[in-house]
Amino acid sequence: VREVSQSHTVFTARDGKSERYMRNYDRGWMVEVLTQGQFAAVGTNTPTFQALETAAREAKKLAEHSSQYKIHPFDLQVRPSSQGT
Repeated sequence: VREVSQSHTVFTARDGKSERYMRNYDRGWMVEVLTQGQFAAVGTNTPTFQALETAAREAKKLAEHSSQYKIHPFDLQVRPSSQGT
């Protein structure tokens, strides 16, 4: 599970005058699954157990379906355990 957050700021001006200032914030969580040598990822904007479980199940189904078209089979060596903080 990976948390992703992003902010985006837009300033607009016309004829030397400021017209608009807009700031958007996006935050979500991505579940990445490796099954049958294929990666798949599904995201959610809800950090609940149920939402993450649903995302994991959907990613697994997607990876299983996509595995029949894979160009290269992956294994756990491509995603070693994270170390540190």
